[in-house]
Parts: sequence; structure tokens; C-alpha cells
Amino acid sequence: MKDRAGHLMIPQDLKMRREPRQQRTLEIIKKVEQATLELLKEGGITQLNTNAIAERSGIDIKSLYRFFPNKESIVYRLGQQWLDAIRSREKAIFEGKSGLIETWSALDDMIDLIEQEFSGYGALWQAMDVIPELHELEAEHEAVQLSNMLVLLRKHGCQWPEKELTELVRYLYRTGDVVKQGCIEQGEACGLMWRAHQKWQCRLLLSAVNTQDSAEFEHELRA
Repeated sequence: MKDRAGHLMIPQDLKMRREPRQQRTLEIIKKVEQATLELLKEGGITQLNTNAIAERSGIDIKSLYRFFPNKESIVYRLGQQWLDAIRSREKAIFEGKSGLIETWSALDDMIDLIEQEFSGYGALWQAMDVIPELHELEAEHEAVQLSNMLVLLRKHGCQWPEKELTELVRYLYRTGDVVKQGCIEQGEACGLMWRAHQKWQCRLLLSAVNTQDSAEFEHELRA
């Protein structure tokens, strides 16, 4: 469900019980978030529980429950922050005047910086797949990404029909997510697999811009 402004509303059972306002409470929330990310990274969502989060945060369980109703609400908040951070930072990249490939590379560099900042991207990504309420959050994010990618390719001259271009950008988005995740899990975010994938993506992007439709695109890729 979305609000009047079109933003996805937080499910009632995942809302924070109290929004932090004072510096002290903000620091507590930060500790809870960091502890949750660390525990997700160490054992995944199935091993995560509120007692462990409270202990790692250095607070008692009652203090935790004053702010969060359950572990899912903490993960939801982290997911929101992560996706919001991506969208806010990529806005300037998409609106820039760089070439197509330079823009694509800048988006990849930005994702790497986000991963370093959250230090738990992979585990959070997996948790988002497991928690049903986070599916809507991810679906909304994907819709924004596909729209931005469509605009980017149009900006650089792609004339494909809308349906075919949407199919291509969905493929680029989803395969990029999967390959990036696999590289991170192996500790090789900039390793051979990712470099090969980057070259393949760049070839697809340039071919899409230089062809009239998917038939010509497929012919060029076979050449």
C-alpha cells in the first residue's frame, strides 16, 4: 500500500514503536542497526533473534522492544536505508553528462561504496528475499531502477520499442545483482567474474544504442 505521495507505506507490524529524537536514543538505534548487520553477516536471517541483537548492541531486551516490535522491523529499516541510499546517490549519476559506459561504471562504483558503508550488503540482500514484507520494498526499488535505466539508454540514443528495451534493462538489472552478490560472497567484488560481466554488460549497452531493434541487436551479437 502507498501513501498519497505514492511512497510505499511501512507495514503496521514493522513500524518502529518510537522514532528516536534525542542524540542518546539515536546512538542506541545506530548500535542496534550495526549489531543486526553484523549478526546477519555472521549467521544469516534464520540465526538472527532480538536477544542476540540486544546483547551485541550492549542494551537490555526491554530497551530494544521500546523501539522495535521484532527483528523483521529492524531488517526492514535497514533495507529502506540501503535502498534509499542507492537511489539518492545514483540520482546525481543519472543526471550527469558522462557517456553511457562512464555512467554505468559510476553506478557500479557507487554500489561498491554502499557495500563498504553497510558492511553487510550480502546478508541484507539475502534477508530481503526471505522476509515477505521486504519483497514489496525490493519490487518498488526495481521499478525505479528499470525506469532510470530506460531513460539513460534513451538519452544516449537507443530507439528500441518500449517492450523490448524494458526486457533488456530488466535482464541487465537482475543479472547484475546476482553476479555482484556472488562476487561479494567470494570476497572478489572486483575479481575476474565481475570484470567479465562488466565487459558483457558494456557490449550489450553499446549494441542496444547502435541497433534499431532486438532483431538487429541479436544479429550484431552473433557477428
